Amino acid sequence: MLEPSRLTTAVYEAEEAFWAEIAAHFPEIKTGDLCPFESFNFSQAAHKAVNSWVDTNRRTDD
Repeated sequence: MLEPSRLTTAVYEAEEAFWAEIAAHFPEIKTGDLCPFESFNFSQAAHKAVNSWVDTNRRTDD
């Protein structure tokens, strides 16, 4: 399992990059509002996916 602070930082920065890319594709949208419930679910899913990806791909001799 990935240490919490490293996971949190990675997911936070990835989410910021994700939303920046989405915003770039929809320049007519001027706010960044998202339902808090959906925002929470998105973040939780990202944490779970990143943690799973790290566990799956981490070398066993590390």
